[in-house]
Amino acid sequence: LVGSKFFLKWEPEGPCDSVYCVLDPILNFLTTFIPGFAAGWIEALRQNPKWLMGFLLVFLIFSWIKGRLYDKTRHLSQEAWKPVKDEIVENPETSVEVPSTLTYKIRTNPVLIRVYQNWFAKKALPVLCMLVMGLVPILLVSRIAFEVRTTAGGICEAPSRNKTLVLWESQSIKFSTKNPCHPAGIMVQKEEQYRVVVQVQEPWKDGAYGEAGPNEFPESWDSAKLALAVPARRSWSAPWFSLLGRVGANGKDRFEIGQEKIFTGKTDGPLFLFVNDAVCGWCPGDGWALPYVWGSGNSQDYDYPSPDK
Repeated sequence: LVGSKFFLKWEPEGPCDSVYCVLDPILNFLTTFIPGFAAGWIEALRQNPKWLMGFLLVFLIFSWIKGRLYDKTRHLSQEAWKPVKDEIVENPETSVEVPSTLTYKIRTNPVLIRVYQNWFAKKALPVLCMLVMGLVPILLVSRIAFEVRTTAGGICEAPSRNKTLVLWESQSIKFSTKNPCHPAGIMVQKEEQYRVVVQVQEPWKDGAYGEAGPNEFPESWDSAKLALAVPARRSWSAPWFSLLGRVGANGKDRFEIGQEKIFTGKTDGPLFLFVNDAVCGWCPGDGWALPYVWGSGNSQDYDYPSPDK
């Protein structure tokens, strides 16, 4: 695992184009919190999912062994200390000193005890547990199911014809936010640069949340409700309803576009466009894209190689 950065084949910010890229969004999310020097290891494992799953299997095996050894050690230590504990019970201390620390005063405060017993333990804590043990696991399972389907090519369907652009050539297309995986009809080539410019012709809307745009949702949207739905968001790292793109019907070559984007193709494949909405991974058939039926709006996209190609 320590040497994975040096013997595995990878490139900075490279794509994960394998059908085993289920953990790719989680690893991308982790890279925002880890130090920069550790990013190489995460990228190497992210782009080599078979090795990653092998390391995880070994980790789970050793964790199971560790748990068994821990239980064995705890049992032996309890047996060793049992004579000492029996002696203490037979000869208890005649006086016990009451602590005077702030922690002890808070724990024994009668007002706080009543608040905890009558409100937090009976009302707030059950609701919190219901959310954590009910809603969040359902959203996470839905997200994992979606990642399995999208990496295996079960989400985006490649068009029969795709145009390969040459230098300075542009292609104008119509795009609707209701389309969960809009084929642009353009074949992206690896190592070539492209530019996407969005011209909004009518307001983008996401159901009851009102107007939005290619960059992100308005600040007036209810951020508290949307925060609970983040596990179901198509891309965890990009803002809600922002414009995203992906190359190829398989794999995980996905990137944020927004209002305008210059990107370099990391793999060969057709270009797809979609907004960053919620997905229902466990819904059968095309049901995974149910949240997209709320959206509306068209835009004009221009894709052409960058002049510094």
